[in-house]
Amino acid sequence: MAHALTFNDQTLRNEEILPLNQHIGLLLIDYLQGLDVINYMEAVNGSVQFRNIVVSKHKFYRIFMELVKKENVTVTMPYLDFYLEECSFTTMGYLYPNHYHHEHAPVMRSFIHSTFTVEALEKLCCTYKHPSFQCYSRLLPFNSQSYAGNLIVLDYFNYNYSTGPSRELNVYEQSLFKECQLFRPLAHDVLNKNLIFVEHISEFIMNFEDRFKLFTWIKAIDFNKFHISGGCLVNCLCKHPFSDTAIEMVDINFNGNSFHEFNDAVHNIYVDLMKIMLEKNYSPSTKLVKKSNGGYIIELPFNIQLQFNFKNIPNNTNPISYVLHSSDIDVSQIAFTGTRLFCTFAFLQAIATKSFICYTMHATMMKSICERIIRYCHRGFIFLESHDFDDTLYDDIMNNDDLEENRVETKEIIDDDGEVQIMTTTYGTHQWPLPTIDSYLLQEAFIKRISYKQFE
Repeated sequence: MAHALTFNDQTLRNEEILPLNQHIGLLLIDYLQGLDVINYMEAVNGSVQFRNIVVSKHKFYRIFMELVKKENVTVTMPYLDFYLEECSFTTMGYLYPNHYHHEHAPVMRSFIHSTFTVEALEKLCCTYKHPSFQCYSRLLPFNSQSYAGNLIVLDYFNYNYSTGPSRELNVYEQSLFKECQLFRPLAHDVLNKNLIFVEHISEFIMNFEDRFKLFTWIKAIDFNKFHISGGCLVNCLCKHPFSDTAIEMVDINFNGNSFHEFNDAVHNIYVDLMKIMLEKNYSPSTKLVKKSNGGYIIELPFNIQLQFNFKNIPNNTNPISYVLHSSDIDVSQIAFTGTRLFCTFAFLQAIATKSFICYTMHATMMKSICERIIRYCHRGFIFLESHDFDDTLYDDIMNNDDLEENRVETKEIIDDDGEVQIMTTTYGTHQWPLPTIDSYLLQEAFIKRISYKQFE
């Protein structure tokens, strides 16, 4: 046996790795989709066999135009009763609110464009390094929230290199978006330059501990039932911490759709946290607060709040993809599962350009969303808005109170155990229940420009 091993080792050392025709490498791309094609291209590029595989800049156009020919996908509309009361459907499948119908009204689709489906994304992934795909991927979260739950999510530290070094906005992005100057702080250039991101998960974990006392409470979280998402993770990705928050909030989202299980899981976490705090002599400062929307906040004694959110994840849906793709800004589309960090394609582009997009831009958007936009601008990120958005609308938005004249809707739902549960949802006067609204039809604008080759 030992002799055989020696012989085989020597044989391997004497073998040569022969270069292959690059066309073979390109042909193989046609048989792969999604993350498989990205993994393949990253693995073989620069190798002895294939050298560099360069996908033609016209490949995105060819695939895209084939997808345009396919039929759009009709989607199930959550909260349909609300829309039937408040909105009108056009013959094309768009929804407009009845009480105002103008250029800045929130617009929703009851369908998904054939070019923005899960299957379309999978086919276009071979062009992931092209500017066209970079812009395209940032428009995916404009899909209806009920459909967004099965779009690809990526392991951030495995794929952040695939976007390459930080970059300027490309011609595709510039054609759809303008840089908002209204919220730009005087020290923007310095703040933007100081946005430097960690390269390894060990650095991320250390920042999470330093800024949010991670090791004190993480053992109480059941990551089979929950995941962490949002701004706290963006904070920990930055080498320099955000300095604009006095109380640090950690968003923790339930992975299921049983409200009964959600309640039980949160209470179990609270009990475990109480035991941990007792051991560390922090109790009785830990508090459990139930919110009006059914969520919970656990207030920890060191200015950290754990906010538990019930997202009512649809069946047969990836909970992380559902939550991230329905987030109202792309720079917060990131999730932590206890050991790994997942994100959307849009998030990768936001980090690469140090810019962000809001997916809820319309004349009566909630004040709290506008306040989030301002916070990220003051952290150094560039806010991108549609060329058609009127900045004078911000005055009215900031003068509105999200809490005035709320309408409460109570429904009975059947949980996984067959038990009847009461679900209460609160709507503001002009508040829509879904966060992703493409009021300026940016997906349509992108489709039109690609179809007419207006980027060339």
